[in-house]
Amino acid sequence: MKSYRFEITETGTMPVELIGAFVGIVKDVLPGMYEVVVRKPNRTGRQNRYLHAIFNQITKIMRDAGVVNSDGEPFTTRTWKIYYCDKYLDKTVTEKPNGEVAEVRVSTSDLSTKAFAELVDSVRADETLISRGVIIPSPEDWHRGNP
Repeated sequence: MKSYRFEITETGTMPVELIGAFVGIVKDVLPGMYEVVVRKPNRTGRQNRYLHAIFNQITKIMRDAGVVNSDGEPFTTRTWKIYYCDKYLDKTVTEKPNGEVAEVRVSTSDLSTKAFAELVDSVRADETLISRGVIIPSPEDWHRGNP
């Protein structure tokens, strides 16, 4: 299976490379049914590494500041991720087979690169973190030190 990625920079336009690639693909295929899917890519591995680094940093800073749960234990990185994702990501209401209704948060793995960047921006600008003096480096600064 061949996969191609292209950036559309203007609404209603299609890059010439995409048209050429598509023509190249269809001239070599056997007769049959095919599916062409156009979608925005999900978050990148680079974005994911950065977000996990942010949550690791938050965990360390909050632990060092003495922020603990009701059992007196520091919050885990997983807990901080759940907290901030619940705070900033959309939720949908879903009916379960037993008739109960559940509110379900979108997973970070399902986010587009744009939505993922918006989540990162929200966490970096979070008032609780800022009020505690937590400064999270920009993605660019973090990636310079962590290629």
